Amino acid sequence: MRGLSLDWRRSLVIRIITTFVLLSIVGIALSGVAAFGAAKNNLPLHRWVSVESAASLTCAGGSQSAGQSRLAVGSSGGTARLLLEFLACDGSERQLGLDVFVVRSEGSFELTVRDHETGETIVRRVRPTSFAEFALSGVKLRFTVAEQYDPAA
Repeated sequence: MRGLSLDWRRSLVIRIITTFVLLSIVGIALSGVAAFGAAKNNLPLHRWVSVESAASLTCAGGSQSAGQSRLAVGSSGGTARLLLEFLACDGSERQLGLDVFVVRSEGSFELTVRDHETGETIVRRVRPTSFAEFALSGVKLRFTVAEQYDPAA
């Protein structure tokens, strides 16, 4: 009987130690999962500026679409090149290459659009909720500048 009670005590101690170790491992794992979830929810947002453009031509029969594009520039603005290829009113193929510069400025954006060939340049101040409409090299252009937020990658 004496040998049996010693084995029983040893078995009980081993079970207690094993249970403690397993519960510690589970606790560490759960705290890691909780920390990862909390860190994921507190990720900073990545801010960037999008520039949407639409071009149209006014011909004898009315206005026709000449193309549209969406560009992404940096968080405080940036530069992008845009190439519009379209059919002119006489049916000939035409290209309009544009340099688009966007700078953040006190609650709005300063938009500068320059024609590659002629150098003609238009500068407009654009609010995030509105658009800028103007003609450049015979093409009517409409630009919308907006601030976008995405989770940082």
